[in-house]
Amino acid sequence: MRETPPHSPLEALARIKAGEQQAQASIKKTREKTAAQIVQSAYAEAKKLHERHLAEAKKEAEHIRTKLLEQAEDEAQKIQQETGAQIEALWEKTQKLRSEAVCKVSEKIKSYLETGKL
Repeated sequence: MRETPPHSPLEALARIKAGEQQAQASIKKTREKTAAQIVQSAYAEAKKLHERHLAEAKKEAEHIRTKLLEQAEDEAQKIQQETGAQIEALWEKTQKLRSEAVCKVSEKIKSYLETGKL
């Protein structure tokens, strides 16, 4: 058997090979770590975007809700005014008809009292 001197080319080659394996392992570990960081960063960014869009959607929904409520209140007020005007018109018409009815009944009573016939 032949012994290799302490710093032989074979020993150096073995150390180089071991160093390359360590470097490859280190590169693999770094890639995996970087990939995990990229995924985590992308997830955080997606969450921020989701929250921002959700907040904007809520704000828009509230704006639409407020606008619809204002429109409904305006419409209700118009209907209330129209109804009030219709009630007033019916009241006046009823009063006029009541007066006419009272006059007719008074005339018939007067005629009955004078002639005794209806």
